[in-house]
Amino acid sequence: MLAQWRRGKGWRQIDLARKLAVDVSTVKRWEQGTTVPYPYHQEQLQRLGFQSVLWGATEARSSSQAREPQKSPSRPFRSSSSSEKQPERSSPLPVEEKAEHPSTYFVQDRSNQEEQDRLATQDRMITTAMGGVFPEQSPTQNWRRVLDIGCGAGGWLLEVAQQYPGIISLLRMLEFPTHFFDLVNLRLGLSFLRTWDWPKLLQEGKRVARPGGVIRITETTMAATCHSLALTKLQHLFLQALAHAGHLFEEGVVAGLPHLLTQYAFRDVQTHLYELEYRAGTPEKQLFIEDLTRIFRTALPFLHKWTRVPDNYEALYQQMLADIQHPDFVAQWPLITVWGTC
Repeated sequence: MLAQWRRGKGWRQIDLARKLAVDVSTVKRWEQGTTVPYPYHQEQLQRLGFQSVLWGATEARSSSQAREPQKSPSRPFRSSSSSEKQPERSSPLPVEEKAEHPSTYFVQDRSNQEEQDRLATQDRMITTAMGGVFPEQSPTQNWRRVLDIGCGAGGWLLEVAQQYPGIISLLRMLEFPTHFFDLVNLRLGLSFLRTWDWPKLLQEGKRVARPGGVIRITETTMAATCHSLALTKLQHLFLQALAHAGHLFEEGVVAGLPHLLTQYAFRDVQTHLYELEYRAGTPEKQLFIEDLTRIFRTALPFLHKWTRVPDNYEALYQQMLADIQHPDFVAQWPLITVWGTC
């Protein structure tokens, strides 16, 4: 029934998957009837125009069975305190399990410790240089719940929790009720968001933020300005790979962010430009060096996948390391924070 409705809309499975921010294999399982969507995804499908009596019956049947003790199946969805054997009965379709979706981040290996260390360093580097966790905001707006999307190592959110103990900070994705958060934050989403992911993310951000809540996005050109030719070439290579992988807008996400927020009906859209500077002898410069030392190692598989890596890559990398450690080295890295109210 779902497949017939989808085809009637003229959508491929991947089109529906993108609209719901799920993997295409998830849509296939729904259409085959081996699983049913989460209640949230059922609600999203209804908003798109799909109605299913079967899901409602399945939920009712599941609720009925939850009230009666029964023998735990081999893969239980609810625990039971009763050891008494119950009559056999047909089982409802399992609700879609929370499997990890394929990563769109430029480092595919989620267990890569070097990348985790780099993200922790980058968190400290950016927060310190920007002057705090949200320096352009006024946290006296009775904020109690903050969500950080794509939180990486979680450094930004942990610092929020330390500085503002009254704020509940959640390091999870968007499986939350409607109108739940006062602030929805995203920093450097270019690292994992493709251009077609932004509309869904903004729609979800608006859904989980309360009326009058704030969505705050900080992005960068992904390239620092400096006099190191080797670093410039490596950054250009990284940008090429991001573009080929679908992460970059033609006009650039920095230029396009205010328009995107306005397009999705956020109000009072504002911007703040940060010109981060890294000079020798400063703690920020040391963090900058640590970040660059790691990123052009951990991102190498991504570069090989999406662009042609030059034969002299290792020589460029070593020259870059020498350049950034020079006492006269200075780099400027622009960041822009865009925010709007729901």
